[in-house]
Amino acid sequence: AVRRAYVEKMEGLALEGGANVAMQACRDVNGYLTKEEPWKLKGEEFAGKRQIVVRATLEAVYAVAHLLLPFLPQGASAIFKKLNTSPKSLEDVRADLRNLEVGTQIDVGDILYARNLSDEEKLNAVDVAKKKQFSYEEAQRKKKEKKAKEIAASKKGQQKAGGADQPEFTKIDIRVGQITKVWHHPDADKLFCEEINVGEESPRQIASGLRQHYSLEEMQDRKVLVVCNLKPAKIVGFESNGMVLAAKSPDGKV
Repeated sequence: AVRRAYVEKMEGLALEGGANVAMQACRDVNGYLTKEEPWKLKGEEFAGKRQIVVRATLEAVYAVAHLLLPFLPQGASAIFKKLNTSPKSLEDVRADLRNLEVGTQIDVGDILYARNLSDEEKLNAVDVAKKKQFSYEEAQRKKKEKKAKEIAASKKGQQKAGGADQPEFTKIDIRVGQITKVWHHPDADKLFCEEINVGEESPRQIASGLRQHYSLEEMQDRKVLVVCNLKPAKIVGFESNGMVLAAKSPDGKV
């Protein structure tokens, strides 16, 4: 519908009408991006959704750049260059928005058209940038502190384990914990990712291979035994800070 309306305007020499169609398409793309907010889809659990939104946006930008080409030849050409994909004739642009080749590198680079800001807006922008930088640094500091506390807690548990004459099993720091949050590991069919409260300042993130035995509903708020004095380990990209203990009955039930 967008292409047909654009072509009718341009072939009728209604250039302003064609420009309006192109600009409305730009607004639609911006509206989609604002609604989906991919910058908020952080973490592995949202990786699939994040990729879908970014791919759809890039495809839409590529298509819309063809509409802008007669009015902003340099700007539209810069968009094609950033996308590392040459323009086509308008009739050859796929309506299903599958024009970019998978694996093509996208060059971000500089902003094409910077907004002209008033002096007041510039000052506000500086303040916002400073606050964002402070928030980022504060988040990084808290993340490091959390990591240090987890390592310290793990070492403390190891120290409590005792000397060489102590039985091996008694060296394990086992605590009762409650699962406060659980979700499917995005890249491993047999794994749960959990946040478990074991009485520390913040819940521990732990991966467990129990998806074949329990549902998400059965795992949520469940009390479990957790081995706490293990070194953090990456399990299919997820950092696990402990291990959930499980036992199997004679009939094979976990």
